Amino acid sequence: MLPVVLNITGKKVVVFGGGNVASRKVKKLVHTGCYIVIISKDFSKDILQLKMQMNDKVRLIRTKIDENVVKENIEDCFLAIIATNDKGLNDMIEEICKKKNILINRVDKVSDVIFTADLRYDDIIISISSSGKFPGLSRYLKKIVDQTLGDMLKDENLKLLIDVRKHIIKKVKDEWN
Repeated sequence: MLPVVLNITGKKVVVFGGGNVASRKVKKLVHTGCYIVIISKDFSKDILQLKMQMNDKVRLIRTKIDENVVKENIEDCFLAIIATNDKGLNDMIEEICKKKNILINRVDKVSDVIFTADLRYDDIIISISSSGKFPGLSRYLKKIVDQTLGDMLKDENLKLLIDVRKHIIKKVKDEWN
């Protein structure tokens, strides 16, 4: 596993499944600037609410997922999130996406992309992962890190740290020139 931060602004992300697990994934995506397509025969209340809030960035397709639906909707897809409760369907979606070299986040097994437990303080992102093996531990560690560092990294404190860093960089450059 390689921990990375991906800029998915303007990228297409297709979510297969419309239940609570899919909803949690979509909530992590809504502020990234990506375009989200969610395909399912039914949608949770949370997904319907997210659609209302982010109308131009979220598209819902209410249909039964089959091979043709998958192939029609993964064109130009950067990331596929496979979040149905049907292992056979998940296998089929994964196989089609792999043939197109699309990154995959599959909720029922470790795959190309694992969503981390993350904390965001303006431009600072702290991600915690158990490589998909123990998500509860990642959530617990996230809570501990937030309690320990959260106040220091919020708003004015973070801006102060950034300003100090800029001053140090300028000072070092001036001394080296």
